Amino acid sequence: LFDKVRGELVRQRLEVEWSSARNGDRGQKAKGGREARDARVALRWCAVDLPPPAGKGKPVALVHVSEEEKPADGSEALEWFLLTTLPVASCKEALQVLEWYRLRWRIEDWQKVLKSGCEVEEIAHRTAERLERAVTVNAVIAWRLAVLTLLGRETPELPAEMMFSDIGVLRDFAADRKPPEPLDLGTRC
Repeated sequence: LFDKVRGELVRQRLEVEWSSARNGDRGQKAKGGREARDARVALRWCAVDLPPPAGKGKPVALVHVSEEEKPADGSEALEWFLLTTLPVASCKEALQVLEWYRLRWRIEDWQKVLKSGCEVEEIAHRTAERLERAVTVNAVIAWRLAVLTLLGRETPELPAEMMFSDIGVLRDFAADRKPPEPLDLGTRC
């Protein structure tokens, strides 16, 4: 499978901003000292014939993104194999698959907030309807918390009013615990 797509013609060369899931920008320890960088990559794709489980599958495409030269900093060259059931017949469609893959950590952050922060696995309603409603409400709360965390990291100078319509509640919360007054999104409570 990998050799097949590596043998395809390069359809486009582009520069992508690449950051490891563990390069420190997500509050985690850097893995192997990798830093965020721009990577010059080649884009290839092809249709692949994978037998679907029990005849219920969709056609699969394989998008290949790879650096053709070893990075100057000595780190490992980037190479991704992205299997998708989305149609990939043009550069635009292949680039869309690549962009969605690059955003995967945002989705994983949201899932972590939903699971750990909102503790949805602990919800114990007696009916599926109630459980579905509770998870739905918590999904929105997790989304807001994930956005707040992201903005606090990437644009800490934004005023807290960007996310809170009644900043007085947040100020009262902070006053009870004696941390600094939350004037911007970068202030930790």
